[in-house]
Amino acid sequence: MTWESTLIALNATLADAIRVINESPYQICLVTDADEKLAGTITDGDIRRALLRGASRTTRVSDFMN
Repeated sequence: MTWESTLIALNATLADAIRVINESPYQICLVTDADEKLAGTITDGDIRRALLRGASRTTRVSDFMN
């Protein structure tokens, strides 16, 4: 598996990020914009914090990425 497997779109959901992190050996999502430029990152800790703040599986990653 390559690092490209960690890429996720800016409009992806929390559920998408969870799937990518679970399937990737790198345990991180690299969030990219429409031009595939890095917009932020998401780790499992970011997901836990988002859930504690009331996010749902359909919340967009752009709402809680770093």
